[in-house]
Amino acid sequence: NNYISYKLCSDAPCLVLITIPYDVSRILDVTGPQSININYFASVNLSGTLPPGTYRDQVTISYIW
Repeated sequence: NNYISYKLCSDAPCLVLITIPYDVSRILDVTGPQSININYFASVNLSGTLPPGTYRDQVTISYIW
């Protein structure tokens, strides 16, 4: 398996990093009575030896309110 390190962020420019474990209050984007949008982003620095393409991972997030 090849592993690529990346950073999880709570903002698009990746200025607010998410460290594990991550426990924080967030302002939620409530789009309707049944919908809440919570966005997360990732930043990857690929070395010159890795080809461009699609890289996937799965992150499990639990919410308590």
